[in-house]
Amino acid sequence: MRIRVVATLVLVASIIYAAGAAYGFISAGNTASLLSLMSQGRDPSFDPARWTLRWRVACSVAFIFGVLGAAAGFAMYRRSVRAFAAWAVLVTALLVADLLPSILGVAVYAFERARIPDLVVEAFIAAASWLLYWRVRATPAAPEIAT
Repeated sequence: MRIRVVATLVLVASIIYAAGAAYGFISAGNTASLLSLMSQGRDPSFDPARWTLRWRVACSVAFIFGVLGAAAGFAMYRRSVRAFAAWAVLVTALLVADLLPSILGVAVYAFERARIPDLVVEAFIAAASWLLYWRVRATPAAPEIAT
């Protein structure tokens, strides 16, 4: 029963994450126009085309993470130990992907920079995911959990 609750949380959160990324991708042009108007007096060097490209790349990566997370959540319903491993790896990769632009120094815009509250939440979810995987893996083969 608890595994179904976790699977549902993972599935719903991943679908919402992917939907938000898809919306961000679709609305990038309008957002860039608004940002261009807002930055005319403060930052005349703002390039809407460059911002749109980088925003769409970030949204595409987030969408892929969301779809993969939904697949892992769906597989958790089958009580596959591999699904829990995939989820833990995916959340850890999300944490690394959030950190990477800041570490490499390629983050140009604020949305590309790692923020401490985001990193804390992602690290907590990653640690909880690994603990859950190790717990599920250590559980003797029961009808509830099969590989």
